[in-house]
Amino acid sequence: MGNKLSINVAKTEHMFFGSNFRLSSLEKTVPIFLGHKQIKRVKHTKYLGSYLDENLKWEEHIDNINVREGGGGYSYQPFSVTDLYGQLSSYRK
Repeated sequence: MGNKLSINVAKTEHMFFGSNFRLSSLEKTVPIFLGHKQIKRVKHTKYLGSYLDENLKWEEHIDNINVREGGGGYSYQPFSVTDLYGQLSSYRK
């Protein structure tokens, strides 16, 4: 006995993750279909409150936070793990 769930193809999206170089070879991929309906390919999407893009970068997420917060004179800046490690190591001294 099934749970009677169904996929809403109109709300379904797909995305490939990778570098710009690898993604450029996917420009002419075969479309993905579910039944007779094509699933839309996107370059970025919102998932669990965070914006993901195909390069796994934070620009789209930060841009949307800045727009939502109205800028307010403060801009969110991305940081890397090495930046965080550098900050943590300075607190240990």
